[in-house]
Amino acid sequence: MRLDFSSEFKYFPPPIEGLVIGISQSGETADTITAIKQAKVHNCATIAITNVLGSSISRIADFTLFTRAGPEISVAATKSFVAQLAILMQIVNFLQDDEFGSLLLNGHLAIEEILLMDLSEAVALCRDAQDIFYVGRGPFYPVSLEGALKMKEISYIHAEGYAAGELSTGHLPCSRKKHLLLRFVCLVNIWVMISNIKEMKARGAPIITLGEEEI
Repeated sequence: MRLDFSSEFKYFPPPIEGLVIGISQSGETADTITAIKQAKVHNCATIAITNVLGSSISRIADFTLFTRAGPEISVAATKSFVAQLAILMQIVNFLQDDEFGSLLLNGHLAIEEILLMDLSEAVALCRDAQDIFYVGRGPFYPVSLEGALKMKEISYIHAEGYAAGELSTGHLPCSRKKHLLLRFVCLVNIWVMISNIKEMKARGAPIITLGEEEI
């Protein structure tokens, strides 16, 4: 199993075999459609994950899973991203004999709780930031990339997503107080993330941590 960027797929096609899953919110993303077509040329089974019924990718792929997240009103399309994650987790759950069934059934409760949180202090800290760095480890690294993308799309503030282990070669050397570091803390890696947080605090950067209450 591996991840490939559809925008690079036609220029540097990897060896293709097995099942190929293409994800497109609109179902009209040219790069993703091209990747699905290339996969079919190699006799791969193809699945499309999209939000739009009757879209081009749904007509090309062998099977389609619709997120049904509703119309995309804003550029950020956060609900589409969450719906895509839910479908991918459902696939993983099926392959793992319902190991994550309970977690998926109660996922909506966590979303409701988060939407009711008072984030005024965090927002105040972000308001004057010129640069925002999202940092994550493991599965939280791609979430950090998505968080940085949302910040850029909505606020036009410079934002970047970083893998925690890459801080010393990227963000740390240019750290300053006006930088704001948003961290996604994973429970299994908490001690490593604490080390990263101490490094940032030593440089005077304001930090917001996201994690579980038990941490």
